[in-house]
Amino acid sequence: LLFYNHREFEEQFITYIKLKQIKEACLIFQKNIFLMSHRETKKIYEYWLEEKETVINLLSRGDIEQAQKIAEPFLFHPKCKLEFREIEELQPDLMALQRCIRSMRYVLAYDLAKLKPELRKSSLFTQLESLWNKNLQKAQILLAREPLLNKEAAQESLRDFLEVEE
Repeated sequence: LLFYNHREFEEQFITYIKLKQIKEACLIFQKNIFLMSHRETKKIYEYWLEEKETVINLLSRGDIEQAQKIAEPFLFHPKCKLEFREIEELQPDLMALQRCIRSMRYVLAYDLAKLKPELRKSSLFTQLESLWNKNLQKAQILLAREPLLNKEAAQESLRDFLEVEE
């Protein structure tokens, strides 16, 4: 009869998780596989969600190596691994969306997001929506103050978005 201490290395594992030393925490799984079901393991995924935006931004700029370096400690986790693969596959589209936003070609950016709905979940699309809302709000304020005098200024603030379909 063989007994195994399923709590062996637990304190060290918890310490690594609290310090966000994911790579070291994952190495402990090799010593005690039972820690994979530990309640602290869910924090690894939470930390991944925090880093995911950074990974997306790096990939949108073409910095694949740095994105992989950040993601690597999380890739033991099947959900993180799957999400990273999906993001990697979107990399060319993320770069294209980034270029569209930087060059103020918002029609193209929205068309791209329409073709690839996954892009709508990215921080880049959030940035695009923020630009739209900012310009819309500016136009609304102008029209609320003096509708007749500010009509052209309001139209000018929305000029970049005129061709965008709903």
